[in-house]
Amino acid sequence: QYLRAARTNLGFEMRIMKSSTPAVAAIVSAVLSTIVLPAHAELVTNGSFSGGLNGWDSEGWGIFTPSASFYLYGSPSEGYHAATGCYSSCVLSQTLSTVPGSYTLSFWFNPGEFAGEGHGDTKVYWGNDLLVDLNGGAQKWTQYVFTNLHATSSTVLKFDGYQGIKTNGLDDVSVTASATPLPGAL
Repeated sequence: QYLRAARTNLGFEMRIMKSSTPAVAAIVSAVLSTIVLPAHAELVTNGSFSGGLNGWDSEGWGIFTPSASFYLYGSPSEGYHAATGCYSSCVLSQTLSTVPGSYTLSFWFNPGEFAGEGHGDTKVYWGNDLLVDLNGGAQKWTQYVFTNLHATSSTVLKFDGYQGIKTNGLDDVSVTASATPLPGAL
């Protein structure tokens, strides 16, 4: 007989001979319940936009450099950032190679000048789920973090927005898998 711990979505499997001694089985079970698998690497391609829009599907979004960002006063990392000046919905998206599990999304967003006067709105979607509606807001860079996002075999991350008078800004988009503890004894 075996005690078996498996995480097929992480490609990890471990088998341990079951001892006839209950004390040894209890120790093995206790050790297994404390093991935490490391989080996955970054899933977003070009989340800093330093490579332009490479890796992204874009309709109406562009790339701004720090010197061209006079409406937004730079970016959080003082590098490139994505922005849209559309008067109606423009979409920036990326299909991520996810597996069933829990994920963390973070990004920096600046709604841009006059967005608080009804001239800007950006919705963020994880798959088909609306995470946040960034309607208006102060002209400043703010970091947004969403944890415990569940995924399937692939997940579309989508930013759908407009900024009718100036531009908004998006930067440092990141998605990582949450660390997953192994079950004690299966």
